Amino acid sequence: MNKLNKLFDDISLEEAFDKIKQTDIYQDINGTENHLVSFAIKKAIVLILSLIVPMIFLAMVTQVNYAELPPETQPFFIIVVIFVIMVISINLFIYFGFNRKYKNQYLNNFRYRLIVYLLIQFNVIMYGNLYILMLFDGANAYLYLTISFGYWIIELVTVYLVIKGLIKESINNIFERHLPVSKWVNRVYGLVALTAVLIFAGMYMYRVNKAIFIMNGIDDPSQLLNGISHIVISLAIMIIVLLPILIFNADIYVRAKILDKYSEEFREDNGYSVEEWYWEDYGR
Repeated sequence: MNKLNKLFDDISLEEAFDKIKQTDIYQDINGTENHLVSFAIKKAIVLILSLIVPMIFLAMVTQVNYAELPPETQPFFIIVVIFVIMVISINLFIYFGFNRKYKNQYLNNFRYRLIVYLLIQFNVIMYGNLYILMLFDGANAYLYLTISFGYWIIELVTVYLVIKGLIKESINNIFERHLPVSKWVNRVYGLVALTAVLIFAGMYMYRVNKAIFIMNGIDDPSQLLNGISHIVISLAIMIIVLLPILIFNADIYVRAKILDKYSEEFREDNGYSVEEWYWEDYGR
């Protein structure tokens, strides 16, 4: 995060005043005119949806008698329980941790979008991990751990680099800078966008051509995947789980960081009280 913050070091107050308008600040605090549901409610809904599956799964595994499990499955059972508890804990940390870290009023829109993005991104990566592990059903616990560790490292590093590239592009566009952006970052982002289009197109074509599968004696279209190697499928999943990057709004991120850097200057210039700008108990 410190490396991302350094991207804003040379942006002056004069540039910030010139590029960030009063209407932008109003929307960051209160939302748009057609904003029917508050930021807090929408964040809570996403958190609840993120917790439903792991909570149900945890309730199911707690009913299992560990002593009655075959010895060869006991290590895997322990890994599953730890994994589910970790998923629940990380979801709660994202929600409450970032709510506390960015609790100023002028960060309302940024806080909401960041938490929603992180919750969705984390859970999509997590479910992608589970699906890849299912492809290697029957492997030992150590192989599961190795696959999971490598998968998370690759995904998190890729997400960080793409997000950093998007933030640099936003700074370049808003403040007319020339920060270097790796070409492969744009290619990855384009590939993710193309994947989203192909998924929706594939869903549509599947519905249209379902009769063709039946006419050819294929009751389950997934049979067509039998000849595809697990490695190819895993690579496809690793691209698909990057789809939440498309909902990350780099412009709002940049604006929030600038407002945070010159918070008092913007508060005084726009005529907000301390309570309106920060939070109710600020300074008490």
